Amino acid sequence: PIDSLLLTRTLVRWADGKGSKTRIEARINKEPTTDEPTWDINTALKRVKGRRDRLATLLGMFQKSTPEMLHKLKESAECNDRKNIEAHAHALKGTSGNLAFMRLYQACITLEVMPAETSLDALIAQVDNIEAAYKDTQILIMDFLTNNKES
Repeated sequence: PIDSLLLTRTLVRWADGKGSKTRIEARINKEPTTDEPTWDINTALKRVKGRRDRLATLLGMFQKSTPEMLHKLKESAECNDRKNIEAHAHALKGTSGNLAFMRLYQACITLEVMPAETSLDALIAQVDNIEAAYKDTQILIMDFLTNNKES
C-alpha cells in the first residue's frame, strides 16, 4: 500500500519548491499532533514473531542508542547541518519504524523531507517534536519491560 502522506511529502520535496516551504512549515506545531498511535505493539510483536523476549531486547537497545542519536540530531539542527539532520532523522526513522513507534516515525519523516529552504526555527521545532514523541515512547517501553521481565 502507498503511504499518501509520505508520497505527498516526497513530491513536495522533488517539486520546484514553490510554496513547499510554507506548506511544510504550516504542518509543524510546537506540540506533536497526529492520529497515529504512539506505539503499535501488535505490529512490533508481529515483526519478532510474537517473541516478547526478543522485543524486550530490541527495546533495551533502542533505549540505549536513541538518546545519543537525539543529541546529535539536535546539534545538527542547531548548526543547520542539513546533511547530518537528514542522516540522523533517517536512521531514527528506521529504528522507530521497525519497532512500530508510529508517532516518532512520522515525526522523523517530516524532518527528513523538509526542503532545503526550511527555516532554522522550523527545523528546531520539528526536532523538538521528535524529542517529545520519543519521551512518549519511554513510558510505553518501561511498561512493556516491567510487565515482560524474565523470571
